[in-house]
Amino acid sequence: MVEIDRADGVPAHVVLRQDGVSLADGTVYELVFKAKSSVTRDIPIVAQVDGGPDGATFRPVRLNGHIHVAPEWQDYTLRFTPVQPVHGHTRIAFLLGGQASTFELSDIALTTASDSTEASAVLPN
Repeated sequence: MVEIDRADGVPAHVVLRQDGVSLADGTVYELVFKAKSSVTRDIPIVAQVDGGPDGATFRPVRLNGHIHVAPEWQDYTLRFTPVQPVHGHTRIAFLLGGQASTFELSDIALTTASDSTEASAVLPN
């Protein structure tokens, strides 16, 4: 659970992230999770190179979407195909700083997709 008491409207000012993720270029992945928020709001989600070996490169690797979260638990699935990820230097991040609220996340899994069809948006199951 992440409690955001004050927000300045900039989502990147509060970030829940996993660093050091290794993704393969051109492989379709599914990011599956459950989420809820104390208030109805949109949460941006990104995958990006986390600085890379040189520590200076931050760029998206193709996951750049958002979810619409409500006070009830909802299931979400996002499919994406990374482009030029850096092995061991990718982060997946939920950008929470846009609005004061309490955000909860559960049952997170990142797996290769069972087929190669890529979705273009985050959709509740």
